[in-house]
Amino acid sequence: MQITNIAVILQSDYKPQNNTDMINKPTIKEVEDWVIKLYETCEETITDAERREQHKYATMVQRPQDKKFLVKMLDESSQIRDDRKLARRIKVLIDQYGVPQFLNKRDTFLFKMYQSFGYLFYPIAIPI
Repeated sequence: MQITNIAVILQSDYKPQNNTDMINKPTIKEVEDWVIKLYETCEETITDAERREQHKYATMVQRPQDKKFLVKMLDESSQIRDDRKLARRIKVLIDQYGVPQFLNKRDTFLFKMYQSFGYLFYPIAIPI
């Protein structure tokens, strides 16, 4: 099935008359209208907890340094299998990009402790 037809099928009041209707492509305006309708439905049904979580994640990527740090840390942690090397590499990333500003005071303190000496205790600092 073509991706362009999915929007047609997802519209709740769309009922194909025959097989050729399933092949017809919707117009750009129709797709825009359906996307807006889907967005508004999502906005109406989102819970307060989901909204807070979205806000938390949005603040993580507002500063370019924080975004780069997160991307690099995720990349390094998925590729480096040696905990000792990973612990040192994360320390280098913190040295290079700084402690992310989106962290709360407690986590900022923990990052600074890790940067100072925590990386030496990699069996505890790198649990997974």
